Amino acid sequence: MDLSQKAQTALRLVREAPLIAFDTETSGVDWKVNQPIGYVITDPNVSVYVPIRHGGGGNLPGAKPMQTPTDDITPSDFEVELNKAFADRERLKIGRAVGHNMKFDVHMAANAGVMLGRNIGCTQLMHAMLDEYTKEFSLDGCAGIYGVTAKLGEELYQAIADRVGVPANKKVMEHFWEMPGNDRTVMDYAEGDGVTTIQL
Repeated sequence: MDLSQKAQTALRLVREAPLIAFDTETSGVDWKVNQPIGYVITDPNVSVYVPIRHGGGGNLPGAKPMQTPTDDITPSDFEVELNKAFADRERLKIGRAVGHNMKFDVHMAANAGVMLGRNIGCTQLMHAMLDEYTKEFSLDGCAGIYGVTAKLGEELYQAIADRVGVPANKKVMEHFWEMPGNDRTVMDYAEGDGVTTIQL
């Protein structure tokens, strides 16, 4: 599936699927200064990643790559359509969108003019309600607790490390935005987060 097909699939899922997982890939972890660089939309049958502004290119045609992780942005054509799709989802009461640490993703999406509406849920908060004494609230930790598909990471850490010349560990994710959005390892990682979240 090429990127344009992925974008159309993502918009269709938002408008039609009763349950979706929503995730943003970002240029950093501070929603006040960083920006979304791509969007993951997942239902129980398919997960798609739509890269918008990866600094390494490989984005949806017509999208403008970021030059630094804190660039100011203008919403892309896809983000304008994604916002409309979520407005339709809200108006027609299609169903629920869930994310892991959803507050972060809602803020990031809003930075680009994408408003998710009211019918959203957070698997991280749901986990806290089920077991407030747990020691693990991360997506990876929750996946292990509930026995769902594990979050991907190691292969991506190595690919980023090889590209930017730093050690291959979780800290390397600060350079994720520099990777090409259409890199297979990037796609697998992003779409995998959607799969893990929808299973949770």
